[in-house]
Amino acid sequence: MKKTYLAKRYILKKVLGILFISGMATLFALSGTVALATDPLSAAGVIEFKKKISAPGFVIEDLAGRLVNLEDYRGKVVLLDFWTTW
Repeated sequence: MKKTYLAKRYILKKVLGILFISGMATLFALSGTVALATDPLSAAGVIEFKKKISAPGFVIEDLAGRLVNLEDYRGKVVLLDFWTTW
């Protein structure tokens, strides 16, 4: 009796292992196709403006007291972070 129980348990483990591995392989294959089908920029909500708009030029003083002109950074990505405390 014990031998048949162990044999059934062994077969069940093997079958479940095969099902798990095949399921994981299927998920991996599907996730690759989904990732290839969507553009990461579109997925992040980034859109390209149809009409190019230039930022207005300005000059500002940095923390060291030097004047920084936005025009010096033309063609580069600039992140402006204006903040204040009240």
